[in-house]
Amino acid sequence: MFQSKEGFSRLKSLNIAVGTIFVVLATVAVIDSALVANAILVIFGVSLLILGIARLTIGIYWEEQTPLGKKLRIFTGSIIIPIAITIIATAYIISSTILLILLAAALILNGIVRIIIAIINKDFPNWFRISFIVIGLITIAFSIVTIIYAHYGYFTIIILLSLIFIFSGFARIMFVALTKP
Repeated sequence: MFQSKEGFSRLKSLNIAVGTIFVVLATVAVIDSALVANAILVIFGVSLLILGIARLTIGIYWEEQTPLGKKLRIFTGSIIIPIAITIIATAYIISSTILLILLAAALILNGIVRIIIAIINKDFPNWFRISFIVIGLITIAFSIVTIIYAHYGYFTIIILLSLIFIFSGFARIMFVALTKP
């Protein structure tokens, strides 16, 4: 699907859309402090669902990736989608602390996969691979802080999670700028 010029255009469009959605939703979560915790969890759940769908779609259809990259994307998307659905479906039922920990765990997985993909994709420029590794490390670090302090300083946790999605959004947009058909 992404092998043809038209398919590759779809890949770019998908990454631009996902990146933009991440940046907008994360910004809304930070700026609109009037939102209750449950609403913010739904926003993050939707962002996570979009992330999972994008990972799965790119993993399945992008033919120019390494076999390991393909497997990692499909695996990550397959894990993240049900977690995101759980967060969205239970945001008003289950404790926000439990859902924040679940969200952070999914983001840790995504950060690890981002680092591995950056390491195995030798085709990308070094500065780009390094930026993906840095974003992966930030994702992991902020997610670990979220898990450790999930029941303290809710607003701080929201800012950390929002930054993860903003960085991830910019990474997807950078990916589009660097990939060639």
